[in-house]
Amino acid sequence: MSLLTLYPPHRQFPLSGPTRPRTCFVGFDAAEPSSRHRVPLGKLSNIRFMSIFRFKPWWSTHWVGSRGREVEYETQMMILEKSDIGRPYVILLPLIEGPFGSSLQSGVDDNVDI
Repeated sequence: MSLLTLYPPHRQFPLSGPTRPRTCFVGFDAAEPSSRHRVPLGKLSNIRFMSIFRFKPWWSTHWVGSRGREVEYETQMMILEKSDIGRPYVILLPLIEGPFGSSLQSGVDDNVDI
C-alpha cells in the first residue's frame, strides 16, 4: 500500500540524510500567476487519516476519513496512518511561500489537491 498513488509529475526536493529521515518537499510550477491554483497531489485510497480543516475564518476542527473524497475543503494538515514506507504516520502539511498560501482539499476520483 503506497501513500498517494497515480500522482502527477511535480518537482520533488528530497531532504533525506543522516539527520533527516525520509523527508520531502513537493512543489509545482504555474504557467501564470493566479489568485487560485488547484493541483492534484495523488490518489488517496484506504489509508486512514486525521485532519484539521478551517470551516469558518476563525474556527477549525478535526475530521477523519480514509479516501481522497473525504478530505474537507480548507484542510490545514493531515496525518496519514500506516504506510508501506516503514513509517507509522506521515504528515501532509501545506506550506506558505511568499504571497502564496495553500491548503488541501478533495479532488476528482479520490485525489487530494493542494
